[in-house]
Amino acid sequence: MKHHRQEEARAEFEQMVAIFEKDPGVSVDDLANALSNLGATLEALGRLDEAEARLTRSLQLREQTFGPEHPNTAMTLGNLANVYEKRGDWAGARRANERVIAIFTRSLGPRHANTAMVSANLARCLAKLHDPAARERYEQTIATFIEVFGEQSPMLAELRAEYAASGLAPAP
Repeated sequence: MKHHRQEEARAEFEQMVAIFEKDPGVSVDDLANALSNLGATLEALGRLDEAEARLTRSLQLREQTFGPEHPNTAMTLGNLANVYEKRGDWAGARRANERVIAIFTRSLGPRHANTAMVSANLARCLAKLHDPAARERYEQTIATFIEVFGEQSPMLAELRAEYAASGLAPAP
């Protein structure tokens, strides 16, 4: 059922992109947003090459419109990082997530929910790359999750489980 809904969303986003591309009155940001949503949907469907193409185009439009340091640019870059991660391109995902965190930290602050979520993604990348900084990133991110989402958050529980499974967490 979930796959069917994602296919429906993909079709709607593709139609939206086609309409926006033909309409000279549509803002560049609206087109970039539609492309980013389409890319994220394609990524969820496992159509990674198509997802990367749409997200790369959205990123270019957002960088041209808002500049490379804008939160909207970072949102699309974060979606692109997800594509890299699904491909197992941990170095590419790391670079993208580091850039997103830098943008979000400057624009939204280090304790914002978006910054925290991307920090968790970066921790996972660092662990996959066997980078010694992974442990510290996980621990900082867990502390931030507690502050932002609370001790009872299912996302915190998921992050703690991921950290434990990584083999980096200290023994209980």
